[in-house]
Amino acid sequence: MAFTNLTLSTTPLLETTFISDMRLIVNANVAVVKGKVEDLINTFEFDLTNKYIGVDNYFNQVKTNNVILGNSISFMDTTNVIGSLTKSVGKSILSVDKLVIQAGGSIDMTGTGNTMAVKKFGVGMSLANLQNVSLFADDAFYVGSPATSTPIKSQFYGETKFLGQAVTQSTDTPTVPNLITLSAESTYYHSTLVLSKTSNQFIYLSIQAADSSPSGKPVYLFLMEDALNRPNPGQSFTIVIKEYLDNSGLSALPVADWGHIKIAPGYIDGTNTQALINGGTHSTAATSANAVVFALANQHVELYNTAIQADITTKPLIFGSSVTFTKFENLPSIGAVTDCRFVITGSHNINIIN
Repeated sequence: MAFTNLTLSTTPLLETTFISDMRLIVNANVAVVKGKVEDLINTFEFDLTNKYIGVDNYFNQVKTNNVILGNSISFMDTTNVIGSLTKSVGKSILSVDKLVIQAGGSIDMTGTGNTMAVKKFGVGMSLANLQNVSLFADDAFYVGSPATSTPIKSQFYGETKFLGQAVTQSTDTPTVPNLITLSAESTYYHSTLVLSKTSNQFIYLSIQAADSSPSGKPVYLFLMEDALNRPNPGQSFTIVIKEYLDNSGLSALPVADWGHIKIAPGYIDGTNTQALINGGTHSTAATSANAVVFALANQHVELYNTAIQADITTKPLIFGSSVTFTKFENLPSIGAVTDCRFVITGSHNINIIN
């Protein structure tokens, strides 16, 4: 709203005016000035004793080039202080219930000596999500939230130190088993082992027989990538055979029925991405029909080998072998076929074939 200038109405004295008229005129002018001054003081609520302006009501707007404050600024709702900027010894203290930076805004604290200390910090999530104690109970630094469907990327460039505490990697747990139910062919069992960017780093496999007559049949787990969520080069996965169950999924398979458990290069299935192991050879002919032939001709891994890991009188060495695959590269496409290469960067009690 535009400002309206104040105009005071006065009656000038004339030389010909009688003294009695002058008294009336002066009194009238004094009354006008008095009323205007009172209006000014009462409207702006000047407390001349305590030196307050706006005792009970707020100004709608104040415009000035500079404001010099001797103590503090308080932000209030109707009756309560909801924020303040207060001076202290050698510093100023901003206290707010919630500070919101509008879209496109930023905070620049890159000046020399700038510091920030927080109890709980979340990246890639809403404030309400971070305040969900069932997800984030501890005071900590969180990146991404299990309550959101899209993982959040993070990047560290330079040296990173972890002092005095554990670094916990993603892992399968006993309460959420990683179960692979095998399919049966006449002479072997098989399934796919599909890795994605969000797969756990430590994978403990529970394998379930395809039928009631395993009879030492070899097991082929064909290594694949999720084509829509491919792991990054440098990402590693450690795979351990936790247990081998009968076809009911309720009992451990007798050791006499265990066959070799192999992790072999994947094949072309139209959905996932074929994965090669170590120096394996790229092929456009590897399909589900000839996957075993392709696997045997390429480098593959035996995670459980009946010759070296079984104690026939008791049970096989469950958890007795493991292999770590690290994504090395995405290979150039050949026609419509894409694949990748994993290399073995760690192992325990395995055979590398070819």
